[in-house]
Amino acid sequence: MRVRWANFPVPEAYLVGIALGWILDYFFRLKLFEFDQVGISLGVTAVLIGLGLCLWSVAAAGRMEIAAPDALLTGGPYAYSRNPMYLGWGLLHLGTAFLLNTAWLLGTLVLAFGYLHFVEIPKEESKMEAKFGEEYRQYRQQVRRYL
Repeated sequence: MRVRWANFPVPEAYLVGIALGWILDYFFRLKLFEFDQVGISLGVTAVLIGLGLCLWSVAAAGRMEIAAPDALLTGGPYAYSRNPMYLGWGLLHLGTAFLLNTAWLLGTLVLAFGYLHFVEIPKEESKMEAKFGEEYRQYRQQVRRYL
């Protein structure tokens, strides 16, 4: 199966959050765990699950451009979550916080997720409803936004 790697977007909110958290941690160290090994174990797990979810989402989209879909994606991870890429990137952000052992990244994760939840995702859902109408409304009733 051929995939469209442009479907592996980097949500700017998470990217900005990770960068800001790293900068804050550089200047004002705020550890999550006393022992870094705890963060490494949790971080690797979260990063692997998040990366796997993102890759599964890309594979499910195949050659379709998810930024401008010509059909409603309802298979693969989209059968369980309307936003598996955002969920995967959230896990990558969380895993990075654990790996770097910094509370700052947890704070920026909350901000990034809040922005996506209240600003970006509602815009995307409006576009999907306008494009796919009743089919999208039924999908939205059957599949949760995240899990």
